[in-house]
Parts: sequence; C-alpha cells; structure tokens
Amino acid sequence: MLLYFYFPSIHLRHIIFNMFRFISTAFFLIIFQISTAQQILKNTTIVTSQISYSNLPDNGYGKNMFKVIAQTNNSSIFSIKFNVKSRVMLRVVDVDNNQLKANISVTEVSEKRNIYLKDFNIDSLMWPSTYNAILTLSDDKGFKKEIEVAGLTNGRVIKIDLEKDRTKLSHITSATISNINYQFNNDDLSKIKDVSKSISYYYSYNELLSFITKSNELKLSSSSKNIENVFINRVLINRIENIIHSHQLY
Repeated sequence: MLLYFYFPSIHLRHIIFNMFRFISTAFFLIIFQISTAQQILKNTTIVTSQISYSNLPDNGYGKNMFKVIAQTNNSSIFSIKFNVKSRVMLRVVDVDNNQLKANISVTEVSEKRNIYLKDFNIDSLMWPSTYNAILTLSDDKGFKKEIEVAGLTNGRVIKIDLEKDRTKLSHITSATISNINYQFNNDDLSKIKDVSKSISYYYSYNELLSFITKSNELKLSSSSKNIENVFINRVLINRIENIIHSHQLY
C-alpha cells in the first residue's frame, strides 16, 4: 500500500514542477520580448483643422453631407465651416534592432463645432471617420523620408513598417505627422440623411398641428355646431402627437 501511494505522489510533483518551469519560461520570454522593443521617438500633438466644402475630396461623402445640411437649412454649402480638434500620437520603435515601426493613432479631443440642422445641434455627427496624412522621418545626416499614411479617427493604432527605410536613415532624429486630411464615409452620410428626414417630419407635423389647432379655435368661436369636426380634429392631433413622440431623431 505504501508503494501504491508513494509513486503517484512523485509523479504528481514531477508534473507540477514541469508546469511551473513552463510558466516561468513563458513569462520570462514575454518580459524579454517587451523589453527588447526600444522606443526611439515619441510625439503627441493637438491638431486643429478647419473643414469646409472646398477642402473636402470631390469623390468623397463629405460634400454630399454638406449638401444635405445646406438644403435642410436653406443655406449655402460654402457657409458651412467648422474646426475639428484631434490628438495625434506617434511612436517610433525598434524591436530587437531589426523591426523598425511607426505607431500612429488619432482621437477626437472636442466635439464642439456648432453645426445645426434647423434648431437641432448635430456636432456629434460631424466628426470624420477616417484621415490621411504625411509621416516625415529625418536622420542626423539631414536625410528626409515622407510616407503617406491613413487610418481611422477612433484611436485605433496603425503600424507602419519602416524596416525597408533603415538603410536610408542612419539615425532617426525626428518624426512628425503633417498635412492631415479628414474624410467622411457612407455611414456618416446615411446618419445625416436620416436626421435631416426626421427633422423635416418634425417641422411638418408641428405645422400641421398648429394649423388644426387654429382651425378648431376659429370654429369654436364662430359656432357651437362644429363639435363633431372638433372631435375628429382632436383624434387627428392625438395621432400626430403619437407619431412625433415615437419618431426618434438620432
């Protein structure tokens, strides 16, 4: 009986020891891998850019969004201008001295843009979804390398492989992001169209309610025989009010 319990206990200790050794080795490799990613440069800037009809791409969705806003407000597309403020983070890292990369992210800082559809503020809908820009790298010998980059404006990091430029750049001394251009996508345009449609419904219902209410007031003041028409209009008013309450703008 002693031998029966003795050998399983040795086997169990051996399994536990191997598991501990495996976990320790994996943990060491992870720490070693992280520690070998050398940060060469880090740059965080706040960038303010103006967006207008004239500086939006001709083949993009932004100009169509401006047209919807102008038509809804009965105004000129060239009168629509607003600033966007973003935080641009740039890191250049060298992993194991053989993987040179640039990590870039763009996030919104402030959504105050004072853009309205009629009396409704739509600032939250006017933050562009994507961007493109120029990444400029400079070395200690005065050599400059410009790279076109593009990504999302939701803070997601894009990683640019710079390894092919390592032979041209002896020692990187600066890295900057410039010429940031923002773009809207199809989802942005769809949201603006939906909100514009909802607001148009709202004002149409409101005008109809005002007309029916005034009509009832005139009928009641002129004669007491129109009580049936007043009741019918009251039912219609209730129906329109229910439509307004159930119609969410955005």
